[in-house]
Amino acid sequence: MAYEKTTGELMKTLLSKEHADDYLNENKSELCDLTLAEHLQQLFEESPLTKTAVIKASGLDSTYVHQLFRGDRKNPSRDKLLCLAFGLKLNLDQTQRLLRVGNCAVLYPRSRRDSIIIFSISKEYDVWRCNEELEREREKPLT
Repeated sequence: MAYEKTTGELMKTLLSKEHADDYLNENKSELCDLTLAEHLQQLFEESPLTKTAVIKASGLDSTYVHQLFRGDRKNPSRDKLLCLAFGLKLNLDQTQRLLRVGNCAVLYPRSRRDSIIIFSISKEYDVWRCNEELEREREKPLT
């Protein structure tokens, strides 16, 4: 889903309002109101991959991934969401959005570990190649 306004524009608009509901009503289409399960389902539907392929490529337990997609698990760790991003073959923007929807910190290029993950995503590495890069740099792997 593409948005029409930048985050900066939304912030400026929000801070100019007398009441929060004015902002919320005017910017409904710009707000992230999907649950994590809904967002994951949307990403999956946009993907040419099967759920089995996504699970295998993520390196995560299949039961756990199915629970995320059903909404039975509400607060996965950041690393688990990153594994899913690799499994879904998301680009950097899609990965950052997945992290935001999952209430996790976005990847930050000033962080050594995050830089390696960003690089791996940009080079379309799989989760195992990313983990190799992380381990080579003595950083904690995703799985």
